[in-house]
Amino acid sequence: MTLTVRDETASGAVTHELMLEGLAESVTVRELIRSRYLIAYKAADFEPNGKYRTVHITAEKSGHRMQVHARKGYFARVESPQQK
Repeated sequence: MTLTVRDETASGAVTHELMLEGLAESVTVRELIRSRYLIAYKAADFEPNGKYRTVHITAEKSGHRMQVHARKGYFARVESPQQK
């Protein structure tokens, strides 16, 4: 299936075209964006030192790799004097 995005001017020019695999021939925008998830975890070796930690997330459904949009990493929080 090809998802075509057009601008809202009178010309209706195509702004983007994306190939989407594994979708029905007809899909609404609501159906397309309904599957959003929040993933949270705490690293087993977590240290509150302010260093950058990388994150890699993959997802599969019915043997097909899903497209994931996520941050590449985060900065670990720094322990405040009150937490010591």
